[in-house]
Amino acid sequence: MKLHSILVAGVVLASAPAQAGNELIILTQHELSKSLTLDVNGSFNTVSVLQAHNGLGAPNVLNVNINGDFNGGSLGAPLTGSAHWVGPTPGSITQSGFDNHITASVTGSHDLFAFAQEGSGNRLTASISGIANQAAVSQTGLNNVVGFSQSGIDNMISISQTSW
Repeated sequence: MKLHSILVAGVVLASAPAQAGNELIILTQHELSKSLTLDVNGSFNTVSVLQAHNGLGAPNVLNVNINGDFNGGSLGAPLTGSAHWVGPTPGSITQSGFDNHITASVTGSHDLFAFAQEGSGNRLTASISGIANQAAVSQTGLNNVVGFSQSGIDNMISISQTSW
């Protein structure tokens, strides 16, 4: 229940027009659904989400939409050079266990990002458009699938997929 309060407060702060710096960190979810949607508009943006499977049949579903400004990883930046050997950190989004689905859309500004999916379904659909880009995706487990598009300026993507 406490997590719901943090989540609601985090999303409100992240999208409030008077708030200059966004940062939303969600370390775990205790509900059975494990489904999360984040909509972040403008300013310094930073996202860090961990969805871990706890054996109760939760699918781990995440939808992220970020529109404008410094985006995932923000002022703590790097990745660079082959998205720094696919070692997720900047705006880290991690899913561990069961069916793992991520849909992400980042529109405009300094971009960056990192995604890690470990075990089971592992599906990522993402698009990044505008300015400095980058990405980095690590999938370890069974049915690893990635659909990715980037457009505009510095582009770079690095994908590592390992199946057991």
